[in-house]
Amino acid sequence: MPTFYVPTREEFKAGLTAYEKYERRGPVYFEALGKLREAWGRAEPMADAIWLLLESWHRQFYRFGRVDLKTLATCIEKTMHDLDRLRSRENHTFCTADEPKVEELFRAFTVATCRKNTSGLQESTVATAKALHLVSPGLLPLWDNRIAWRYGCSLM
Repeated sequence: MPTFYVPTREEFKAGLTAYEKYERRGPVYFEALGKLREAWGRAEPMADAIWLLLESWHRQFYRFGRVDLKTLATCIEKTMHDLDRLRSRENHTFCTADEPKVEELFRAFTVATCRKNTSGLQESTVATAKALHLVSPGLLPLWDNRIAWRYGCSLM
């Protein structure tokens, strides 16, 4: 049987204190997740919740332009049936039959989370992954370029 170290209560509390001191983005994730759950089924507040996370966690990308929230809300509205079906799924339930629908959602959200600026539209698959993860955190992983690189994935 594997052995692992379980921290004492004091060590755990010290770890939480250090996390709160150094990790500024963590609370934004939980706030966005909570807002999305509260707003479920209402496209505009769902788009606002997703933007809350993207504005903080994908700040480098969006510093030169932001998401068009109306476009994101329209995407959510059009895909709500599929989002409902994925909402409470877990990653171990993902199967080959799910691939076309998830790919379709990924494409739709990639367009909907484009950065709008004077140069036009710019896509970010990282923004897409973050947005879809909020929609279905148990099924769709939260990742970025660094995580993808570590797993040998190439992002286009």
